[in-house]
Amino acid sequence: MIEFSIIIPLYNKELSIKNTIDSVLVQSYPNFELIIVNDGSTDTSIDVVSTFEDRRIKIINKTNGGVSSARNVGIEQATKEYIVFLDADDLWYENALDEFRYLIENFTDAQVYCTAHTLTIKNISSRLRRYYIDNYWKQNAISYARNSTAVVCTGCIAIKKNSFDTVSDFDVSLTHGEDLDLWKRLAEKFVFAKSEVVTMLYRLNAENRSDKTNINNNIYFVNRSSVKSNYQKLNFGCIYFFELYKCIAESYNMKNCLKLVIKYGDWILFFFTLLIYVRLLKK
Repeated sequence: MIEFSIIIPLYNKELSIKNTIDSVLVQSYPNFELIIVNDGSTDTSIDVVSTFEDRRIKIINKTNGGVSSARNVGIEQATKEYIVFLDADDLWYENALDEFRYLIENFTDAQVYCTAHTLTIKNISSRLRRYYIDNYWKQNAISYARNSTAVVCTGCIAIKKNSFDTVSDFDVSLTHGEDLDLWKRLAEKFVFAKSEVVTMLYRLNAENRSDKTNINNNIYFVNRSSVKSNYQKLNFGCIYFFELYKCIAESYNMKNCLKLVIKYGDWILFFFTLLIYVRLLKK
């Protein structure tokens, strides 16, 4: 029987956490444990969590150490074969775990399983298409070019727990992009299976989001020497293209804008060429 450990890092999400937990408890596939890691919240978040009475919920309290630290604690405490992450302000649809189950049962060569998500500001349609990702870097760049979203998103990924023995867990030294760093390490070692069925709503308007509260330090600068292939360069070029666009559009941290252009200008231009090509094909 396929079982999941769902890990939610919790820090000051008193307005969001109830709806997030509700979205987990109504899953059509019921075989899971829900591990909520309270990362030193100073609001009433943990009081809200404590109102739930469900034997599948486990609460772990720790001093504040950041989202990577909280997720790593959850991984250590997980007892099921498959690890799934969900942020405390996002919402699953009822089919999330069932879609992961389908991928696990039908794509047996994979160790990592990804579904699709939609956004509060942009509706992305669900498509009944499932496949192996033959090249993670290429697929991610194409996904960004098509609809400005990543092929892998926290909350839409299930990982076989023993994979962490190979790639290690989240890097606690990173203040942003800790998920991108982990996906990179997983992609270098394991096969991914992808479903374009939408299973999650990414709530951009939730309180205390890191992209709102940490805007002056929210770019993951990859080491150029660690990026070997052209597809990897294309992947990071697309990430930095949208980071650059966001910096300029929202008029913040112009120093980071300059740094992006200096460090990754050739990769950004590489992706921009793909973006124009894909958008022209859609017309």
